[in-house]
Amino acid sequence: MYHGTGEDITGWEKQGYIRNILDHLFAEKKAKEMIVVMDYGVALNPEQVKMPDNHSRTVISSKNLDRIVIQELIPYIDKKYKTSGQKAIAGLSRGSYQAMLIGFSHPELFSAIGVFSPVIYEGTKTEPFKELPIGSLLTSKKKPLVFIGIGEKESTMFIEFNQILTGFLSQNHYPYVLYQSPDTYHEWLTWRRSLYQFAQKIFK
Repeated sequence: MYHGTGEDITGWEKQGYIRNILDHLFAEKKAKEMIVVMDYGVALNPEQVKMPDNHSRTVISSKNLDRIVIQELIPYIDKKYKTSGQKAIAGLSRGSYQAMLIGFSHPELFSAIGVFSPVIYEGTKTEPFKELPIGSLLTSKKKPLVFIGIGEKESTMFIEFNQILTGFLSQNHYPYVLYQSPDTYHEWLTWRRSLYQFAQKIFK
């Protein structure tokens, strides 16, 4: 589970109330119990840290995260805990990009990909997914659930990102779940509500 820009690994716990949301869902039997791993969200070597803090650096960091998650983090969690083999990945804002990059790169590993207030970095009009391997979803034998959550009153930029993403999935007949949070912006209430909806739909 990834946080957004300006947050850290405590964001989902302190502001996202993830413990409360999931505990209530577990108690009501609305979601399967799960292990939640909140990764740091930044992975840069000493030279990369010196780069301007822009979208290009975020893409590099996210690609580094991909390697760390697949080669180190997942094997560590599987070894340390009794896991079922089912995995989901999700994030908000910047973290949504990280979840998409990792999830789209390895659709065979994940049963669900959660995207809250989606962000698409370094895309162009002709190649909106230049730095996101979304085409892997279409060719993978395993079809992970794609869940998209967004606030109804988010800024134009995030609405456009959402339209690009849902447009691609619709055009390619890839099923997805879209949740629109009533009367909310690019804010924690949107993301808490999205988590509440997403957690009920995974590991079925």
